[in-house]
Amino acid sequence: MKKGFYFIVVNDDDKEGNSYMKPELTEGSYEYHGKLFVHRNNGYEGHVSRWRVSHVDSGSNISRGKTLRRAREIAKGLQGFPVWELKDHQSLTSAVACPSNAEQINKIKIVLGLIT
Repeated sequence: MKKGFYFIVVNDDDKEGNSYMKPELTEGSYEYHGKLFVHRNNGYEGHVSRWRVSHVDSGSNISRGKTLRRAREIAKGLQGFPVWELKDHQSLTSAVACPSNAEQINKIKIVLGLIT
């Protein structure tokens, strides 16, 4: 586990009140697992269920509110899916919504424990 800075994507509003996703530099603990990383912001030491799994290239969050052990299991279980080759948040969002990726997305959901 490393301590330092990393980028994630957060939701923000522009001057007209339109919502958009923007990169944000965050400080905390993190470790890389291929195209994914496990991380927790500073200030959450002692909070065992504050770990997240995110996509390295886009900073998009995949899972949150996990123990470190479970976050690592998820990151390892999600290795090798072609969707992780995408580079930005919008591309990932579009890929998840695309019917041609339904099988891959369902396998990801099984690893996340969202479906059985």
